[in-house]
Amino acid sequence: MRLFPLLATLSACALSLACSGAPPEDEGPDYEVAPPKTPTEREGEETEPPPSPTETLPPAGPKAYRGTLALTDKVPFGGEPYCTYEIALSDVSVEVTVGDGGEATAATVGDVTNEATTGDCPHPPAPQTTQEFTLKTASTTASGTHLEFEGAEANSPKTTLVVDLTASASGAYDATLQWKRVDQPAPLDWTVTAVVPLVAE
Repeated sequence: MRLFPLLATLSACALSLACSGAPPEDEGPDYEVAPPKTPTEREGEETEPPPSPTETLPPAGPKAYRGTLALTDKVPFGGEPYCTYEIALSDVSVEVTVGDGGEATAATVGDVTNEATTGDCPHPPAPQTTQEFTLKTASTTASGTHLEFEGAEANSPKTTLVVDLTASASGAYDATLQWKRVDQPAPLDWTVTAVVPLVAE
């Protein structure tokens, strides 16, 4: 038996790696090697897409601002040939609704009149009354917003009301109110001015 030539042939094949059909040295393995799965790709696990960077919050919508004042300064009126009087407004309440664009969309004001005589007078002061006002028009000014109101039919005395809104340091508004009596001529007419800070509800 000729074993020596056979052993020599097997040794040569093992050294050259050519007899087993192995791939050449410059090529990869002849089978696919899958990359390892990440924890979120493991079988049976569901993943959620990341939030879209374009998602935005819905508009905030209209916001209400409110403020109150217990009592305005007293304002004198009247005189010859009439008695002398003074007027102050109490329980002042202001509510303004402001839209997304900064425009006033609704507003109401309420107050109570407090009239008194000063000195001797045979004619008593007018009784205490409640006044109510609703927004009629709103316009933008260089300093803020100008509001004009319409008084309720039952208001007495008849009074006009305008309000100027300006931005306050707190991020809300200051309301400057001006009431003017219009059912009597001078010197029985009067004008009352007050500033009411408003806060967001």
